[in-house]
Amino acid sequence: MNWTISPTGIVAAHFLCVDNGLDERASSRIAELVDLNWASSPLCEPFPDASPQPGRIDEIGAALVEGADALRQVGHNAIFAM
Repeated sequence: MNWTISPTGIVAAHFLCVDNGLDERASSRIAELVDLNWASSPLCEPFPDASPQPGRIDEIGAALVEGADALRQVGHNAIFAM
């Protein structure tokens, strides 16, 4: 599974239903396909339990700045750095 395309597909499926006012039958079928193809995959597994570490927040920004010379994973580093 290409994890960079899968979230795009899930979001696109949502907007396909909402923006086009699809009826319940069509929306349910699309939801079924999302569940079948993505929701049961490792991509959609819940995050593991972990305690927040607020003292490490600055490390996130530093890591994003370090890789700012190029877009990574279809630009997500730039999106998260904003």
